[in-house]
Amino acid sequence: MSAFKVNIVIILIGSLVLWFTTDGLQALTSEGARRLQVTKLRPMMPNITLETMSGAYTRLQSENEHITIVEFIYTTCPFICQAGGDHLARLQHEIKKKKLQDKIRIFSISFDPLKDNIEELSYYAKRHNADGIVWTIARPKVEDLPDLLKAFGIIVIPDEDGGYVHNSAMHIIDQRGNLISILDSNDVQGALKTIERMLQGMRMLQVERTR
Repeated sequence: MSAFKVNIVIILIGSLVLWFTTDGLQALTSEGARRLQVTKLRPMMPNITLETMSGAYTRLQSENEHITIVEFIYTTCPFICQAGGDHLARLQHEIKKKKLQDKIRIFSISFDPLKDNIEELSYYAKRHNADGIVWTIARPKVEDLPDLLKAFGIIVIPDEDGGYVHNSAMHIIDQRGNLISILDSNDVQGALKTIERMLQGMRMLQVERTR
């Protein structure tokens, strides 16, 4: 086989590998592929119990059919989680401004529940003005953590400084508990638009049911 033909074969094999590992070239990163899969499959999320920054217990999914927005953090994260907290503070403000606080809940969930005790969760909440009504800082039970991270597709890797490298995003769960969208942590307007579309769809469904 000539060198030219060998090169063509190598290019074809490489293209096939890229195709199958990036969902047909629609996503060029693992994070992009994760987000694309969510929009296709809309997986059901586990309705686990969470301990909040006040020491109370709640469930990830509300009996009152709230839309739920979830991000994953560890409270001593020096950069990404603090910036994410600032963005969620803006989102909390906009939700209240639009008078949607009875329809939406936000959770910042620690993936380091042994270190992130109630005191640490409370401090993070105060630092970012999480009110505990619209926006709650919480931690899961240790035994629930692996399945929770797997369900959301969260990757957590310890670094050399006692912290973690992890993917950061807003995860939007519908009223039935399905994860329908993953957005960048700073995409507050995108989250609001997604929420408004979901609420509009819910209103239209309620109208249809009454006919």
